Amino acid sequence: MRQKIRIDNISPLESSESPTLMAGAASVDITPPPGMPMAGFAMYSCSAVGVRTRLKARIFYIKPKTGGPVALVQCDLLSGSLLLHHRIAELVAQETDIEAGAIAIMGTHTHSGPGNFFENKMYNDNASNKPGLDDQYVAFCSKQIAGGIIKACRERKPARIATGITEVYGTTINRALPPYLSNENIKNRLDPPDALRAINPNLILIRVDVLDQEENYKPLGAFTSFSMHPNTNPAELGCLYSGDITGFVARLVEAGVKNHYGTPWNPVLATANGTHGDCNPNHAQDRVENYQDHKKLAQLIAEKTLALFYTLDQQMQVDVDVRFRTREINLLETPSIDGIRISSRGYAGMSVLAGALGRGRITPFYRFRWFRPGRPRNHFTRGSQGHKRILGGPLQRLLMPKRDIGHRFLAQIIQLADVLLIPLPWEVTQEMGRRIADTVKTTAEDAGLHGITRAVVVDTANGYIGYLTTPEEYALQYYEGGSNLYGPHSGPYVAAQVGRVAGDLAEKGSGSELPLQWEFSLPVRSYYPRDCTPSGTRKAESKPEFHARGELEESFWRFTWIDVPPSRIEFHKPLVRLEFSRDAGNWVPLEHESVPVDDEGPDLAVIYRQASSDGKMGHYEVRWHNPVPGNDDYRFSILPRAGQEILYSEPFRYTA
Repeated sequence: MRQKIRIDNISPLESSESPTLMAGAASVDITPPPGMPMAGFAMYSCSAVGVRTRLKARIFYIKPKTGGPVALVQCDLLSGSLLLHHRIAELVAQETDIEAGAIAIMGTHTHSGPGNFFENKMYNDNASNKPGLDDQYVAFCSKQIAGGIIKACRERKPARIATGITEVYGTTINRALPPYLSNENIKNRLDPPDALRAINPNLILIRVDVLDQEENYKPLGAFTSFSMHPNTNPAELGCLYSGDITGFVARLVEAGVKNHYGTPWNPVLATANGTHGDCNPNHAQDRVENYQDHKKLAQLIAEKTLALFYTLDQQMQVDVDVRFRTREINLLETPSIDGIRISSRGYAGMSVLAGALGRGRITPFYRFRWFRPGRPRNHFTRGSQGHKRILGGPLQRLLMPKRDIGHRFLAQIIQLADVLLIPLPWEVTQEMGRRIADTVKTTAEDAGLHGITRAVVVDTANGYIGYLTTPEEYALQYYEGGSNLYGPHSGPYVAAQVGRVAGDLAEKGSGSELPLQWEFSLPVRSYYPRDCTPSGTRKAESKPEFHARGELEESFWRFTWIDVPPSRIEFHKPLVRLEFSRDAGNWVPLEHESVPVDDEGPDLAVIYRQASSDGKMGHYEVRWHNPVPGNDDYRFSILPRAGQEILYSEPFRYTA
């Protein structure tokens, strides 16, 4: 059943002048209970049964001396969502000076997070293994993120900023090399790049320091953007919520910054994605990747990130520009700009069914030549969809009305010091992203905005509308071109739209052109577990036991117990930690390399195994991966839930 959702664009509190640049940060948990469908692999995905790395929203509030602030929000989700964005803006405006156009909600594009929170029916129905909008998750996620933005605003401190860039090779690979090499500026090169070089290697970092209680500047954290398509199928890794590679990167860098600088707070690393549309992780192609593979690549990226972070010690500045400009564009109502016209509606292509190239990405449809990539239409190509073979032909128009396909986006530019961020609701190929960034930078400079060193596309932000390719890439109709819904000129059209907003930013400064109210009409489902009152008391079900694995897998200690039902387990709050004792009496929380070993970190997985016989309790399992050997006694500590007292496992010893 469709539900109408109305959201008001509320004017925020008045923004007063500050004596200096101000900034605050927060990290909030957006992990739902078990049972949510996971987005990214459509019918080939699964519903979550547990969590490996808790899903986070990492937030920066940054306010210039004069003018309104901006809020950068990175989420461990497949993408941002206009629905989430507008709901969060509505909640935040009531308690802060942040207006809707100043908020950017950016996904990491993990395929191991929940779906069913999008602003359009097409991706609510097709991105996950089950259809519909889950209004309970939208409400939960909006409340969590809004609370984090409000916290960051209230705890803001005098700040300074520096920006930097470094290159990272070896961690990513171009999965669609023929389309990339078909680009006019690439195909005539005498030295065409191979798949390892045909990537966007740029890691952009915006570091933020604030004053501590002793009036010394210490790192609050950083916002980064790096182009990587984290698309491991969760069905191959136990159906666990996970931030994928970027989830591990964030934890490694946050720990590294805290240890290096001795910050009195936990630093925040917001790891947004870049132009990742054709840029896969450089995993082995002969086997299923695992969490060890994720951590290996994460370690390389984290080392580069930390090295860049440290080089900015002497470059921090207080006097920097912080501005934004935002306009909402309706693709159906405004299908042309500067002579560039897109299709009157979105269509998916035949190659979408075959899947993207790379081990584990193609689908059974790849066996049929009509669905294979690189089979474009070669006749009657002058229509608005060009070389695309439309999936299902005229049936697609009947089964998916154009209003149910994503068609609204925020053309948004955010300036932080010498960087222009360009959040977009598409998965953007690297070459199309480069062209958009060049257009934005040139237009802004021509309009009088000086001192900009780089413009950076941040994709899967503020919504989701499929892919964005160059016209040349589109013409080959690989998966990326087939997923480019609005035709071959979509990329140039978006470049022109955000370029115009960049010109307005230069000429008019901060501001928004947004409606006073938004309305969405979407079929609603709920995948949250049915709430019920626990029928018993939590208790241990087994003694801790060790499971040794092979060289390419993770060994782990395992403990099972009976606890409250899934509706009460609250995965978004601390649940399990490891403790150790050297005298069999005095137990303290375990740390490894100064990082607590608990379910906030990278090595504890919590799994819901099944319901109790009456359905009012649950059977759970915790796994301690990559355990730390030693001569101490260890135990699992299960923290209180729903009135249940703390539960301890029997002690065990691991000497390797």
